[in-house]
Amino acid sequence: MIEDANTESNEVLVHSELIFKNEEFNLRRADGFSPEVIQFLDTTTWGTEDTLYEHKKTDERIRDLTDPIPILASIEDRLLALVVMDRRVVSNAGFSCVSYFFRYLASNASFRERATVGKAGQKTMDIVREGEKEKAIYFASIEGRNRRSYNFVKGVGYEQIAEIRTLGFSRFFPRSSNKVEQVKSEAERDEVRQLLQQKYGQHSLMHFSNLFKHDHAYVLKRDGKIKAFVQVHEALWVIKKMKGKKGEMIMKYVPRIPLINQLFNPNRFQFVAFEGLYYDEKLSDLTRLMEATLAIHQVKSAMFWFDAKDPLYNEFNEKASLGLLNKFVRDNNAYILASFRNLTPEDENRVRHAPAYISGFDNI
Repeated sequence: MIEDANTESNEVLVHSELIFKNEEFNLRRADGFSPEVIQFLDTTTWGTEDTLYEHKKTDERIRDLTDPIPILASIEDRLLALVVMDRRVVSNAGFSCVSYFFRYLASNASFRERATVGKAGQKTMDIVREGEKEKAIYFASIEGRNRRSYNFVKGVGYEQIAEIRTLGFSRFFPRSSNKVEQVKSEAERDEVRQLLQQKYGQHSLMHFSNLFKHDHAYVLKRDGKIKAFVQVHEALWVIKKMKGKKGEMIMKYVPRIPLINQLFNPNRFQFVAFEGLYYDEKLSDLTRLMEATLAIHQVKSAMFWFDAKDPLYNEFNEKASLGLLNKFVRDNNAYILASFRNLTPEDENRVRHAPAYISGFDNI
């Protein structure tokens, strides 16, 4: 996610190749992620001035990226910013192409260096675009309240193609189910892929790169048939600051309230993220499966995301019993901004108008 980010680290040790240099900054493409890089991202504070948080489990996230491209921006020998893109093939309502998702933009720049960070970010985008000869989509997810990042990305030629809506799901006492099974065999994975292809075949940015990770994929079966599917990603956030008086009260009092603090504790918010949500006949089969995965992973909370254009968003919002957590997170919306290369006008319009597939993994 492209966000305002700060870190106290001033040095990142990693082997890298110089790809650009001028009098203001230089860019290097790293050949991997050193422990220092992981620490740099793990201690980065994301968000805006009124909402700040840290994403943990960074080492696991980095290992799970599909085809990461890390680029370091420096002034002399001091790290200024770290950009990480994840390259993947996506389906877009009838055609496929490569895509570049801006997974991280972390900066330890001072206020006077922010303009340089912007220039380095723009140059990074230009270099990656220039090297791509095939059809490609470049996209980033930006929090709705972060107008500075939003305006910067729009200013370098990206356009808004989707509004991401956040949904929370929680149960104080999640129940397991003997109808729920872990997806393990390749044959069953193929079956799930076919079902998801039917469900999301008219979406843009659809891919299966983040499915079946760590064997955290589950189905609910009835009469031997798959009735629902969900992929689970374990997550841990530390919330440093929340917006307004309401946010201050949540930060101060919620950690002290029994049961509530098991759903949402800003000091250590453990939850799971869902993606690839599927049901055959009944939405209740899917919510029953979701509840069972909370029991399996021993948490009480989950979050998941949809494009506002996605019919599934309206179904969940209007028909599902989501639980108390949804009241905490439902206003945390974001936008997808994208840029196209070598696409026909028809292809571009398909991407603009189709609901975007939102990966839970990309949001944690």
